[in-house]
Amino acid sequence: MNRSLFAPDTLRHTVPGICSVVARRRARKRWQSIAACLVTFMAMIIDANVSKAEESTAASIALYSDAANFQNKGAIDLAIRNWEQFLQQYPKDDLASQAAHYRGVCEMKRETPDYGRAITAFQSALTDPASKLREQSLANLGWCQFVVATEGQNADAKALQQTIATYVQLIKEFPQTTFADRAYFYSGEAAYQLGHADAAIASYQRMLSLATSKQSPLRCDTLYAYGVALEEAGKDAQAVRAYQQLLQEFSTHEFAVDVRLRLGDQFIAAGKQAEALKLFDGALSAAQYAEDERYAMLRKAFALVQSNRPAEAAQVYDLLRQKHPNSPEAAGALLAAGQAYYRAKKLDLAGKRFQQQLQQPNVGGETATESAHWLAQISLNQKQTKQAAKVAEDQIKKQVAGTYSAHLYLDLVEALAADPGTLAKSLQVAKQAAQKYGDSEVAPRLLYNAAFSALQLDQYAEAVQLANQFMQRFKDDPLAIDVRFIAAESTLLQGKSQEAVQHFQALLGRSPANHASRGQWALRAATAANLSKQYDLTLQLLKKETASLKSAQQQSEAALLMGKAALLNKSADQAIGLLAGAIKLAPGSQTAAQAQFLQATAYDDANRSQEATQAWAQIAKRTESTPEVRQARYRLAQLAADQNDHATALQWHQRLINDPASKRLRPYALFGFGWSLIQADRHGEAIAPLSELLDKSPNHETATDARLTRGIAYRVTGDSAAARRDLQAVMAKKPTGTQLGHVLYELALVDQAEKRFGDAANKLSQLLSKVPDYDSPERLRYEMGWALQQAGKTDQAAKVFEGILAKSSDAPFTADAAFFVGQFYYDQKNWDKASEFLKQASAAKDPVVAEKAMYRLAWSDFQAGNLQQARQAFSNLTKRFPKGELALDAYMMDGECLFRMDQFEQALQSFTMARKQIEANGDDSTTLRDPEDRRIRELVLLHGGQSAAQLQQWDVAIDWFDALKTRFRSTSYLPQLLYELGFVYQQKGDTERALSYFQQVAEGYRRQEVAARSRFMMGEIYFLRQAFDKAIPEFQSVMYGFGGSEASATIRPWQARSGFEAGRCAESLIQQAQTDAKRTKAQTVARTFYQFVVEEHRDHELAKKAAERLEALK
Repeated sequence: MNRSLFAPDTLRHTVPGICSVVARRRARKRWQSIAACLVTFMAMIIDANVSKAEESTAASIALYSDAANFQNKGAIDLAIRNWEQFLQQYPKDDLASQAAHYRGVCEMKRETPDYGRAITAFQSALTDPASKLREQSLANLGWCQFVVATEGQNADAKALQQTIATYVQLIKEFPQTTFADRAYFYSGEAAYQLGHADAAIASYQRMLSLATSKQSPLRCDTLYAYGVALEEAGKDAQAVRAYQQLLQEFSTHEFAVDVRLRLGDQFIAAGKQAEALKLFDGALSAAQYAEDERYAMLRKAFALVQSNRPAEAAQVYDLLRQKHPNSPEAAGALLAAGQAYYRAKKLDLAGKRFQQQLQQPNVGGETATESAHWLAQISLNQKQTKQAAKVAEDQIKKQVAGTYSAHLYLDLVEALAADPGTLAKSLQVAKQAAQKYGDSEVAPRLLYNAAFSALQLDQYAEAVQLANQFMQRFKDDPLAIDVRFIAAESTLLQGKSQEAVQHFQALLGRSPANHASRGQWALRAATAANLSKQYDLTLQLLKKETASLKSAQQQSEAALLMGKAALLNKSADQAIGLLAGAIKLAPGSQTAAQAQFLQATAYDDANRSQEATQAWAQIAKRTESTPEVRQARYRLAQLAADQNDHATALQWHQRLINDPASKRLRPYALFGFGWSLIQADRHGEAIAPLSELLDKSPNHETATDARLTRGIAYRVTGDSAAARRDLQAVMAKKPTGTQLGHVLYELALVDQAEKRFGDAANKLSQLLSKVPDYDSPERLRYEMGWALQQAGKTDQAAKVFEGILAKSSDAPFTADAAFFVGQFYYDQKNWDKASEFLKQASAAKDPVVAEKAMYRLAWSDFQAGNLQQARQAFSNLTKRFPKGELALDAYMMDGECLFRMDQFEQALQSFTMARKQIEANGDDSTTLRDPEDRRIRELVLLHGGQSAAQLQQWDVAIDWFDALKTRFRSTSYLPQLLYELGFVYQQKGDTERALSYFQQVAEGYRRQEVAARSRFMMGEIYFLRQAFDKAIPEFQSVMYGFGGSEASATIRPWQARSGFEAGRCAESLIQQAQTDAKRTKAQTVARTFYQFVVEEHRDHELAKKAAERLEALK
């Protein structure tokens, strides 16, 4: 029988290829390709002697034939049963190994392949070493083992090792096997899965070296897997060759897209951007999967950036977002687009992208931080520093994270530093950020900015400290040289010139000879040397740094400094020559002007009088104000003063006094001006120049002559601090008699001005004791009494004043004493005693004292509750002093008395009188600076309106309130005013305007009682409108807002009322409900509100009513 009749007719059966284990760089995961794994089944021909085999019978052959036919016809399950039956019945038949093999094939061909059973079948077939299908069985066994090993999420290491062992056995037994390509490929895949990269690479190489490799259906898979393994092993050059070979042979294969992406990445890393761009374009044109297209776009854009084509890159990033708006890469593309446009200097487009990024929902902290950084950078580039600061500060307040956190702080620091008004804040932010991000790459810049800002803010000690911190942490940073300059300059500006010289010398020693700022540093070093009186060092240093002085201006400044050093070193003739050189090098410059001045001084020192006079006159004729011009004018003023021509001297000095730029020479000019004023009997005017001299130059040679005169003059001008210094200096000289009396008296006045009233009283007591004949003793006691009062020793002061009144009743100051005593008893709430002394004071001839006494007398009655009597007293005051300073207050208090007596009509009349005076005076917030003056007038207008409201004169009330709002827009009574306006408009029936005013109060003064009251009134309005959906939220805002259960005692009653009213609203909803469900819900809500009142406000009067409503709603 010819076995070809029943042998399986599919000689080369194609099964699904197992996933080729490769990895995309962007996902770092192995992915699968569908590779054809062809397993060849040998045709079986039954020879003539088959029937004579040991176990072959007609029955076994028939069963074998049926199984083969079932398999050939695709009846796989039936074929499996027949193969299993054959193997059970004829296990020793010579066809048994072939039957086991075909059973394994059928297990692979099932609708749901069972590779485990297939493995068992092939292993059974392989127990026959002489099996004709042994080669195929080994090939199929290895493949099935690989499938089983890689089925789960995690590869089965043991099964992978078995796969490799099976394929090794196949190659060993059949060196020329047609399955060699599969054996090597899947051995490589198994080794890769096991992490044995070198073994995997070796297997792939063996497969590719086969003579039949190019005809193998697994060649593309192998080239791909080979390239990936090489790439991951760091053998990039070999990986590139493998990828290029794949593209050459399989340019349209689906792997070609990924290979182009991988190869493009390799070229980017190698700096071959043009080749990379071609590959990414090829990938884009062939990409079938969105993830491939997105990745190709990202890498193309990156390559464009690396090619210095950022604008094109940005367009690619934008295209990615347009085509894949919801992809994981969209957010990153938006950020990258902004960065690319930024690189392209298309700042507006970049800014829009970064702004979009910040507006994305749930934008991550790192992304937001970086976007804000670039947005701030754009604003800084556009000189929009305030906008840059806002962007940075807003993001910092929200969240900062990631690498760009420190950069964003630096943006904020630099933006704030650009504005003198926020420079101090920039310093603080820079210090904090430098500490917080000490390891950041921008930490040096943060600390540098902090030091530089401190220098700009004249905080020199702080600048030095920060500079030292910088040098400790970042001494090798490029900014270190600039920081050394900050330290040196700050030290110099602190007046530590000798230390500054050392800093500048160290700076020059560490900086390159060709540094752009070296010349300037040399000049500052010389300046420090001159200030520290190291004149020879100045000359040596500047001669040494001649090559660093590049410009004529710098050379002129150097000659000036050297000339000055020579002049100060008593080498006048040398100075004259050096200064002539400074003038010649920079004619017409400020440096030349200073040199001319010093040259004139040098002529003086050299006793070359005629030349000196000409030099001073020439300088003094200049129209511009320079130090040299001012000095020349001062010298001419001195000459005039020496000739007693004080008018001329004052003219020259006046010009100098008006020029605040004077420094070294200014003390001479100030004293000369003050001295000339004293000589002209203009003592008050002399204080200013003398004060400036003594304040700024207390050790100046003219200071002693000026000190005593200025100290006495200060008493008149009220500059107590300076007066104390002067007088104490005089006191140190131990004066006696009248001079001692002047000093003690002046010091007492200074103590009073400085609110050291106890010290003032002590000095007056010393004066009475040590200089008994000094001035009027009663006057001194009077002033001592006031000092004691201001020192808080009111009892002692009152005794002093009562003692004065007991001894003298007609002295000029007795009225003041009586007023003080009356005020003392007023403060003690002893209204009768207060009235006694205040009546005495009200008889004073001095209208000011009399008016104040009458006013306080009326207040005594008011405080005692004698409203009618108080009203009469206020009325008496307005009659006696209708235009007095307190008339307005009196009118107001007259109205206030009537207001409290509920006599609103008369109260309104009094308030009207006060209002007329306010309007006549033109009083408003711009004309009145005293807060108390404004408050009284605001109160007049507020209570006037309230009085009108009490009389239900709504329009009149509105007029009063509008007047208050117009005249005093920022009135301290604004919340009450807005509330009153709301109330009045509510009474007028204009509930919309009423709501507007109540809303302003509720929103603008959230934690105040008036806000709670306003919110309650809004609820009431909505309640009356039956707009319960609006009313209830307003009531709830009061119930649960304003601190909730922690609300103040003034707000809690409104919470109780709001809870009760909310319950009433809910009850009204019960009546409107159309269904039982709605009625039940409304009833539940009402009970909740009433329960709130009962539980949270049990002491309120509405708690009982709320409890009754709860009972009724059961």
